[in-house]
Amino acid sequence: MFFIICLGLLNLNCSSQETIVIFDLDGTITRSDTYIQFLLMGLWANPRRLIYLPQLTWFYLLFKLKIIQDFVIKEKFLHIIFANTEKNTLNLIANQLAGRVVSRGLRKNAKSRIAMHQNAGHRIIMATASLDVYAQPISRLLGIAEVVATKCKFNSAGVLTGYLDGPNLKSTEKQNAVEKMIGNKLDKLVTIAYSDNDSDIPLWSAVRYGVAVNPNTKLLKKANQLNLKIENWDI
Repeated sequence: MFFIICLGLLNLNCSSQETIVIFDLDGTITRSDTYIQFLLMGLWANPRRLIYLPQLTWFYLLFKLKIIQDFVIKEKFLHIIFANTEKNTLNLIANQLAGRVVSRGLRKNAKSRIAMHQNAGHRIIMATASLDVYAQPISRLLGIAEVVATKCKFNSAGVLTGYLDGPNLKSTEKQNAVEKMIGNKLDKLVTIAYSDNDSDIPLWSAVRYGVAVNPNTKLLKKANQLNLKIENWDI
């Protein structure tokens, strides 16, 4: 019911303003974390790197103890598992992951919600802290042309360095990346943002309509304060 009303409001205002719809990826469009799947596929493709499992475990423990931040562990894991991987090999793994995710890893109603906005002629952007190497092929399979994602760094020979090329697109970094893409502030546009995580509070605070998709307990408690609509895309 919310989106029948919402789309009616948007249609009244679209003559002078563009309607932009922002979708988070992990936990919103997908049911699970795509980065973990990407790492596992990397280990499967190069099992010799399993010798670094104790090191990976150590970094994970530091992360759970909040001694290191999430962007640090993301880069550490990327470097240990994928450093010095050629772009063609990386793209092969990323495309395989994208196919798996879109064929059997999406929330039940994710495709229909994306299609609703596509049919309405809205501008759709996938904005995610996930890595660009696999976020882009996932978005292509979903028919989403525009993506802002955390970038991987390659050297001049097209080999992955194992480091990030810029910030981890989470929280305000994600909001900044979207605004840079559209060349405008979100509060001046008719925008809807879908996410499952409270890390996107800065993004929700900047848009007109915020939707919490299958929110966790922490986010559920904040939904009223943030004036978010709550939806379950698995029923």
